[in-house]
Amino acid sequence: YDALMAALFARLDASIRRNFEEQNAFRAHRAAHSMNPLLSCFVSDCLERGEDIERGGARYNWIMPSFVGMANLVDSLHAINELVYRQRRLTLAEFKRILDADFAGHEALQHEILETIPKYGNDNDEIDGLFTRLVEHIVSECRKYTPMLPNGRLIPSVFCWIMHERFGVTTGATPDGRHAGDVLAHGINPQAGASKKGLIPMANSAASADMRKFQGGSIQVDIQPRFFDGKENRYAYIRDFSSAFFKNGGMQINLHILDLKKLEDAMEHPEKPEYQDLVVRIGGYSDYFVRLTPEMQEEVILRTAHSL
Repeated sequence: YDALMAALFARLDASIRRNFEEQNAFRAHRAAHSMNPLLSCFVSDCLERGEDIERGGARYNWIMPSFVGMANLVDSLHAINELVYRQRRLTLAEFKRILDADFAGHEALQHEILETIPKYGNDNDEIDGLFTRLVEHIVSECRKYTPMLPNGRLIPSVFCWIMHERFGVTTGATPDGRHAGDVLAHGINPQAGASKKGLIPMANSAASADMRKFQGGSIQVDIQPRFFDGKENRYAYIRDFSSAFFKNGGMQINLHILDLKKLEDAMEHPEKPEYQDLVVRIGGYSDYFVRLTPEMQEEVILRTAHSL
């Protein structure tokens, strides 16, 4: 397992270096061949310095590599450690063949992984510690690089807009039980449906790493209206959840109340007039539900179905 982790970190480091070189070269090209005067008027210090934002006029200049699907990575590593190295039920080669087949013929194993092997998002010290270890390594590696613009930094992000869907489509089955092509976990959220102990344990997992060291850090929370039906203490629960998250260093909560039955009906009947202005939060932005891809619609439904 230690050798596996070492190989993973080596791949991460190579990916960070490659991303930095590509993005730094892109920034240099933009500085030499383009300007953005309107944007520069609204960014601190560009006017004072008389310098365009593309040429270093901004007070802060950074490149932000985004790491999508962190929860899938953490849960996958934990599943590998459990099944391959602790229980010795599979070899890595056998596990890979099962994943290459998208769990076909191994549905019982997939169900076991999904339902019995602990996941990120449930306040599990071992898994949260692995999440923190990965984030800290990424932060440390990014600090080795300095972009070409003044006061430049390479600041990693565990935040994404829609790339968890787009990368998910091209990503094969993963050891955490996820099918090939399924949407990846968004930002610091658990994989949809993996958080089973409530919002406060999820908040504790999400804030286990020091989010001040990287960009992003928002957590997406989707709650069905029935969560509040006749239960005054549920409002206090939301307050306690928010307090736990922010006291532990959390940065942002996207709290969204959705009617699961309406979402399911809207997916089946997108032509209905009442669904044309049904807006859902994707993460970092909102969009009309009926305009989303089927994969993204299913992700919104899944994360809502598993809400309290």
